[in-house]
Amino acid sequence: MRAEEAGNSDEHLCGYLHALTNLALRFVRVGRDAEVSAPALEAADLVVQLPDTEMHPRNALPGLVESLTWLGHHLDGQGRRREGRTVARAAQDLRRRMR
Repeated sequence: MRAEEAGNSDEHLCGYLHALTNLALRFVRVGRDAEVSAPALEAADLVVQLPDTEMHPRNALPGLVESLTWLGHHLDGQGRRREGRTVARAAQDLRRRMR
């Protein structure tokens, strides 16, 4: 894979993370709480794959961290503690990596 192709896939990964998080937030907004955990957990799993080279303002990562943190608290409050902790840990990991 060429360097520019690798960079392009990293940009797609960041966009995919935002899309998954937004989908989970929309499920909350429309009252489909049973469907929130799947996209939130997938986003949490993918956070570790986000390369450090993508830690710049263009990717709006502070907003992603805030959304993941909120989703973690929401899942925990809905009685899905394991899922909530997983999502909250991913947000904390991303916050640390942004520094």
